[in-house]
Amino acid sequence: MTKLAMKFYDNAERRTINISLNDPKPALDAATVEAAMTAMIGVVVPATAVIDEANYIETTETNITDLLV
Repeated sequence: MTKLAMKFYDNAERRTINISLNDPKPALDAATVEAAMTAMIGVVVPATAVIDEANYIETTETNITDLLV
């Protein structure tokens, strides 16, 4: 599974705000992600927040046991 992890920093509140998006469109470029994150400021995150970073995160799930057969 792929996630897009977006991190903002709110200097006024001195805290980090993390937002993740499951299954983002593949191969988003930096300008597109930055534009989307900029649009979130003042709407989804406080107006005092700034963009910190964004990363794709790849995870793998391995089933160890299945108790309900």
